[in-house]
Amino acid sequence: MKFIKNIFGTAWFKISSLNGLSILLKIGFGLVISKILALYVGPAGMALVGNLRNFQTSLESFSTLGFQNGIIKYAVEYKEDNKQFKKLISTVTITISFFLFFF
Repeated sequence: MKFIKNIFGTAWFKISSLNGLSILLKIGFGLVISKILALYVGPAGMALVGNLRNFQTSLESFSTLGFQNGIIKYAVEYKEDNKQFKKLISTVTITISFFLFFF
């Protein structure tokens, strides 16, 4: 019994449980919204919505310019150095805001 309490008390279990719950909610709401859209816009409208989603994903990938991997790398590297971490976050915020504003 103590073993099970230790598992439920770990941070990893709590994080994975919340992540799993958010994924289930996302899937559920996605199914409901897709069904409502299918009823109102039909097959042709669903195709257009799919194209719009693909375009939005492409635009999002282009607007970040591959920054995600670098941001994660340097955030982990600078997590102990508060001054460098603040510089990283401010630079990322300004750069992405600039690109989103102009593109």
